[in-house]
Amino acid sequence: MKLQLVSQNGVSINSDVYEVSLPTSAGRIAIYDLHTPIITEAITGVVSLKSTPTSETEDITILGGIAEVTAHSLIILADDISVETSLDESQIQKAIDDAKNMVATAVDRTSLEEAKRQLEYSSLKLQLVSKKRRKN
Repeated sequence: MKLQLVSQNGVSINSDVYEVSLPTSAGRIAIYDLHTPIITEAITGVVSLKSTPTSETEDITILGGIAEVTAHSLIILADDISVETSLDESQIQKAIDDAKNMVATAVDRTSLEEAKRQLEYSSLKLQLVSKKRRKN
């Protein structure tokens, strides 16, 4: 199955995969080749993918978006994408601190919700860094 992960910064991943586990508003779904076509909301979370049935799982964080599944492809249009190998713990910790400050100083519901969304996303990235460190 062909996987494309696309954000405002362009295409992050464009490759063949065996399996993708995607966080959606209806729950986590596993997508394989010949999946029933759907369009669904992808929520902030970890997308897990495997290139082959026996390969290690690669985790990628996304900041919400839309996913389109066809028989032989999955396209995820995400607000932001962070690949496990590109994460820097000190930058993530700074983003968490900034988001906590934004939560504390939010002046309206919209800015509070965005701050919480950024805090959740940064916390997920920090979890991925910790997971990667434990593997090594």
